[in-house]
Amino acid sequence: MTQTHWGDGKRTLATVWVWTYITGGERLYAPAVLPDPQGRRPGGYHVHYVHTRWRFIDAGIPGHYAALRQRLDPYAHSLGEQIDAADIEH
Repeated sequence: MTQTHWGDGKRTLATVWVWTYITGGERLYAPAVLPDPQGRRPGGYHVHYVHTRWRFIDAGIPGHYAALRQRLDPYAHSLGEQIDAADIEH
């Protein structure tokens, strides 16, 4: 979409979305948001960005977050299948 900012915040949001999709986990525990499970939840711009925009990508509200989700879901599904297939083979 034109005039859409695709910076590091959105890349972090995409990373957390794919991790959550594949693992079925909570976004609060995604490595991009909580790199050390024993540590305190870090703050900062990217973590704040993910938490404040999560509702837009999660709800699929029309706009660039829905467009991002439409591209990420098939990718995450395919990646999850590859991971599952590799796990069976070993």
